[in-house]
Amino acid sequence: MATATTKAAENGATTTDATLKAATDAANEFARAATEAFAPSVEKVTHQVQEYTDAVVAQAKKSALAWLDAYDAGRATTLDLHNELASVGDVEWVKDFTAQATEFASQVGSAYSRAARELLK
Repeated sequence: MATATTKAAENGATTTDATLKAATDAANEFARAATEAFAPSVEKVTHQVQEYTDAVVAQAKKSALAWLDAYDAGRATTLDLHNELASVGDVEWVKDFTAQATEFASQVGSAYSRAARELLK
């Protein structure tokens, strides 16, 4: 009787193993089929996202360059106004100081603008 019980247990284990293998094979086949089915869609979406990202980056660069153009124009106008106001006065040291300060501001602003433009290339 112990032999019959052992034999039944072995048959049950074999059946369980076969069922598990069949379920694993079915799951693997399903995963393979799903991957093959969705791969073109994923590739298409990836391509669309890349195009969108490229367009956003290009527009951001255009906007940044336009902002830098406006910054340069505003800085030049402001510095010219400072020089004109200083030239109206009769105090020589104020004229000299203003000329030096505006030159310094011009150089710093130009360096900033050049560096930013270089980063946008």
